[in-house]
Amino acid sequence: MVSSQTTRTFAEIRSALDPCCSYIIVEGDAESVSEGEIRQAFHQLPLQTDDISDARLYRESKTGRHLLVARLARRGGARIKEALLSQRIAPRMAVFYYSSSPEGEGHAIERL
Repeated sequence: MVSSQTTRTFAEIRSALDPCCSYIIVEGDAESVSEGEIRQAFHQLPLQTDDISDARLYRESKTGRHLLVARLARRGGARIKEALLSQRIAPRMAVFYYSSSPEGEGHAIERL
């Protein structure tokens, strides 16, 4: 289940990410990508219900872009990443994988 939309800057969104957790972020490339399109793209990803521990929809306050931020369950990050690599989404959207560091020092970011 995805919680309701909140408006924040991208810096605020990134600073709220727990460095000990991994995340998937689905991002529209412009204001023209609607909340509904972001939700639909997220639900089409090859994820199981127990892969996600929390998901929130944001509207980036400076650009108006929608971002869906999903915190992954602590197990299965490599499997989830591999499944996402084979998935295609709309060309106006991007999926990013933020992997946690073992020391909790930040995230490695990959565009999938």
